[in-house]
Amino acid sequence: MEKRDTGEWTDLEALKNYVVESFGKLKTIIQKQTDEGWETLISTKEFGTKTKAEAFGRIVSHTTYHAGQLAIIKKYRL
Repeated sequence: MEKRDTGEWTDLEALKNYVVESFGKLKTIIQKQTDEGWETLISTKEFGTKTKAEAFGRIVSHTTYHAGQLAIIKKYRL
């Protein structure tokens, strides 16, 4: 995926399906975690080394950020 808007994400139904699918995958992964598992360190090139709990916090805050963007777009586009 590009790190900028390429204008290819315009199919609303495909985007809705993507969200549903990604939610299901994330839910399954979360349900498999143990309390100790959340403290496991993981590394990514974007964010370095973090615990799974910290990485999950990043996912939640990032998703919230985009939800806010969408709300503003919807508010002023209609």
